[in-house]
Amino acid sequence: MNLIFEGLKERNFVISNADYLTRPMCIILPCTNIFWAMFYYTGLMIYHGIFKYGWHRNNSNDYQFPFRRPKILSKKVMNKKFKFLNPEITYGVSYQDGQFDDVRLCLDNILTATLDEYIPGMKGANILNYTAFKDFTKNGLGKINGVILQD
Repeated sequence: MNLIFEGLKERNFVISNADYLTRPMCIILPCTNIFWAMFYYTGLMIYHGIFKYGWHRNNSNDYQFPFRRPKILSKKVMNKKFKFLNPEITYGVSYQDGQFDDVRLCLDNILTATLDEYIPGMKGANILNYTAFKDFTKNGLGKINGVILQD
């Protein structure tokens, strides 16, 4: 359960701080009977509720919650959306989750790290790409204080 809360907290943080990197993505779970549809629907409603509660607790009221709540889809709707659906699939559960551009988020983090005084009193980082690690350097007490790299 802690992993779920941690993931939701992280997703909330990314959507709140880098909404230009995120977008909602609709996911549909196919179900063979109403029992499984209700089972997934209930779980997804709990998941959605936890996230929505955390969202409103951590964001100002003027920022809209980005995801619709889950819903159960009938066989008619499923067949309309998926023309070649297996006839055993009688229901579906649709929900929205977040998708983000992880490469661009990584680049944003790297480039932000290069800024001097981004955190007061801190010097920006140096960035290297395609650099081989050779060894650690150590001080007189044997503690690591740097690295040797080969460009």
